[in-house]
Amino acid sequence: MEWTGAVNAAIDYIESLLDGEIDLREVVRIACCSPSKFQRLFLFVTDVTLTEYIRMRRMSRSAEDLLESDIKIVDLALKYGYDSPEAFTRAFHLFHGYPPSVTRKFGAHRKYERLTIQVNIHGGHGKMDTKQDRMIIENVRPIGWGQTSANPYVGAVTACLDALGEGNDFRYAGMISGMGFAYTWSTVGSNDMNMVDDAMISRTFDALGFRIRIYRDGDTGNSPPSREKAFYMEEIVRSIDRGYPVLGFGFTTGEPYASAILGYEDGGQRLYLRSYWDGDVPIGVENHHQTAIADYQVMDDWYANCRGIVVLEERVAPALDGKRLLKQCLQAAVELSEQKTIQFYDLVVPGGLAAYDTMIAVLEDDAYWEMRDDVFLREMDKQFSCVGLLLADHYRNWIARYWLVNHIDASEAGERIEAACENYALINWLTARMIGERRTFLENPLDLEKRTAREDMIPFIKIVKRLDESAVECLKEALALL
Repeated sequence: MEWTGAVNAAIDYIESLLDGEIDLREVVRIACCSPSKFQRLFLFVTDVTLTEYIRMRRMSRSAEDLLESDIKIVDLALKYGYDSPEAFTRAFHLFHGYPPSVTRKFGAHRKYERLTIQVNIHGGHGKMDTKQDRMIIENVRPIGWGQTSANPYVGAVTACLDALGEGNDFRYAGMISGMGFAYTWSTVGSNDMNMVDDAMISRTFDALGFRIRIYRDGDTGNSPPSREKAFYMEEIVRSIDRGYPVLGFGFTTGEPYASAILGYEDGGQRLYLRSYWDGDVPIGVENHHQTAIADYQVMDDWYANCRGIVVLEERVAPALDGKRLLKQCLQAAVELSEQKTIQFYDLVVPGGLAAYDTMIAVLEDDAYWEMRDDVFLREMDKQFSCVGLLLADHYRNWIARYWLVNHIDASEAGERIEAACENYALINWLTARMIGERRTFLENPLDLEKRTAREDMIPFIKIVKRLDESAVECLKEALALL
């Protein structure tokens, strides 16, 4: 279609001048329409305004410049049209969630890719042929906070295991996926969703012996789903009909959290799920018996939130066990602990041991804390405590408890694993006293505005990091002995 070619040509022009002056008159001349019509058309097709698109592309490009060169902030500000370094730094932090100094040091940033316009129309009066049917995998237990220690991916995998008749031990799911060591930290969003990349998904189902197909969109929800609803419906229906659950991302909320899709109705228009947000199902281990279909989460309006699915094709090998399982887990522990950044959709976030360094860098950055309101300070306190260090403590303890029961023996490798578990027990003891039941780092979260209060937090974070580093060294030694 000619108009799509014209709009793409206009985008080409914009892309060529992201670090220069973009002339709107030239944009609309290339697009062959009036300024008002082009702006309406651009918003309708892309769901962002032209101005917003240019701003986000410039912010994404500026992060690349920071990481690939030694350009100064003042020069970067001028390059992308900002009057001062301060104005650029504020805009950069608003978009990426980090100041430029943290991005340059740790690589944390958010990507916003170039848009390309494509239109596909199939058939006249076309309507998907749906059947008034229903197929549900029954008796799958709910996902609750108490059962999964606040991790949607591990909870969803556990529900899939339950559906397959493989048990429902979330510690096992946390171990085979590597999630217990995939701790990430950022100043925005929820750190319990920031680490699920395709490598983790592949690791999970390789350990279970399944061949899978992964279909995931490239961003965290800024764009509509890249595939048509009919595609997802067909894949989900085919899988459920074979008795296999589907791992979904999004579906229940605007965030790309994982859920287990366990049934469908009306050809897939309505879905039955177990997810972290199990609707009115009470949360906690005490509700573990609620397995009736009536307790499942039902979604009719799921497509707008869909960020992708993982389809189980067939089992091609038995699940890993014994020494093979232990070896995979140790390898994942070492790799993920030493991985400085993890990409999750369009986000690049600090991971592993580098997450602690990022926490410290943010606490030491006085400019970041200037003129912050009470709501921001309370949220940031949570980022350091209940979705920060307490989350890392949860993850480490999943693994420690599983190993202590299943993999500690009198061998040299077993002794090194036991030494690592002792470090995790110390981390648990420390966090219980520093954060504990009040789920907050400071008695008064508003004190985060004070540098002295932030400085008091830093030694504790450094101690936790040293204990974690020492545990990783023990696991390396154990891996070498296997």
